[in-house]
Amino acid sequence: MNEIIKVNFENETVSARDLYESVNNGKERFSKWFDRQLQYGFIEGEDYSNPFQKVRVQKEGKRTVEREVEDYDLSIDMAKQICMVQKT
Repeated sequence: MNEIIKVNFENETVSARDLYESVNNGKERFSKWFDRQLQYGFIEGEDYSNPFQKVRVQKEGKRTVEREVEDYDLSIDMAKQICMVQKT
């Protein structure tokens, strides 16, 4: 079975960035998308972690660029609920 979103089984969490890239299809910025998800009543420290910086590697034309981006660890339940709301 292919993994759609990488799950950290040790902490039972999912990267908010990974989920965003799977369900958003580039429709809006990550920060705006995440703020919209929080309107469903998720609780920091229970459903998701404090924000942290993560290095992201991406291709821009012929060069590879590393950038620091904000990310969150989401509980499996929060990720599941977001997927249901997003109809994915």
